[in-house]
Amino acid sequence: MDVTSEQTNRLADTTYRNIEDLVVDLKSLVTAAKVYHEAMQTTVAASEHFARLLGSIGAKAANLPGAVRKLGDCMKEMGSGYQQICTQYGEWMSSLNTDFIVPLDTKLTAESKSLSAMRKAYKLDSANRQLLVDKTGKKLKSLEKKKKPSREQLEK
Repeated sequence: MDVTSEQTNRLADTTYRNIEDLVVDLKSLVTAAKVYHEAMQTTVAASEHFARLLGSIGAKAANLPGAVRKLGDCMKEMGSGYQQICTQYGEWMSSLNTDFIVPLDTKLTAESKSLSAMRKAYKLDSANRQLLVDKTGKKLKSLEKKKKPSREQLEK
């Protein structure tokens, strides 16, 4: 199957457009991930505050006599355990940012600039080649016309 220059150009243009669409989708993912990260950082901070308060109230209650002491000890343990969970979750969120969001955003920015430049260069190169093909075609027709004997010459 012969592939024409026009088909090749359409295929290349479609490919570039598909890649650009993917880059747009990935940029949306990065934006959503940044919003998610920010929201989770706020949630982690609120959770840590809650855990500290739970532990603090538990410590005070543990110093009181009677059944409240057991409740205080339990609240202290809950606060401590919850604090550890919050710390681990905060580390995961930090890792999400440094290991995924920032590198992906950086690469997308660089790649979109590179892709744009490549597409521009391809279009310019393709246009130049097409001009050359058109010029060569006109010149060929002109030469064929000169070489082809006219009707008058054939009748003689």
